Amino acid sequence: MAFTVVNTDTVTSSVAEVDLTGISDNSIYFYTFANCQQVNDNTNVSMRLLDSGGSVITTTDYNMVGTSLCSDTTHRNLNGAGNDEAMLLEAGGNNSFETSNGNGYIFNAYKEDEYTHVSFENAHTNTATNLRGLQGGFIYENVQRVTGIRFLINSGNIDGGTFTLYKVG
Repeated sequence: MAFTVVNTDTVTSSVAEVDLTGISDNSIYFYTFANCQQVNDNTNVSMRLLDSGGSVITTTDYNMVGTSLCSDTTHRNLNGAGNDEAMLLEAGGNNSFETSNGNGYIFNAYKEDEYTHVSFENAHTNTATNLRGLQGGFIYENVQRVTGIRFLINSGNIDGGTFTLYKVG
């Protein structure tokens, strides 16, 4: 299985979000983010999809489910339906050693007659420097062509990191 880089963005100064475009056919796509640094403490990294015109999709059709694996407390299940974004990880820290890393597969994004769904796995240290992981997925329950993805923080900006979109084939 080959992975071809479609788009990459390395953040070196504070930005509100990171957009990766280039989904252009019915292939499976894969994304990574490495050393994502949040400006604010105790914030979530989330994803939104971009429509065929490149605009961010903010309708409340994102449904997410996952299991949070915690080094400091009991593992727990997380879910959310009817959201305007899909959470990829929760309660990340903002110290230089509290970065976030993750990846996921994107399915059916370019198809106009099927829901887009994403499977993901992420790891980070939280505000108390405990290792956390969130594995799960989300579905966008609306049929429309998706041509890209957006990473964002629920409060504040992204201060650093490398974000990459790949085509699988």
